[in-house]
Amino acid sequence: MATSYIWNVRSPASAAATTVAVTAATVALTIAATATVATVAATIAVITAIVATAAAAATTTVAATAAAAATAATAAAAAAAATVAAPATFCEFALAKQISLQSSGSLVLQWAEELFMIPSTP
Repeated sequence: MATSYIWNVRSPASAAATTVAVTAATVALTIAATATVATVAATIAVITAIVATAAAAATTTVAATAAAAATAATAAAAAAAATVAAPATFCEFALAKQISLQSSGSLVLQWAEELFMIPSTP
């Protein structure tokens, strides 16, 4: 028995059509890959922007906290200064009010004697 072979011979037009189809598929895959890369890059950019925004918010929060702490420290220092100054002012006022002239004409320094332990003079 004779063996018969069937040869598949393509025409030049068929080969050209196949080449065009393969080229089109390659271009489509390249475009898809490029779009994927662009999507990944855009996603990374969005994530970077979110991280930057969070960092800015954290910096703002830290700055606000520091400002609040500084304000509180200033208020505490002012309160401490007022606490120290109040008795001194009161003592000055009390001394000014307690200094008087006796009927004999001598100067009486009662509060000064009590506060500063100045011995009284006859």
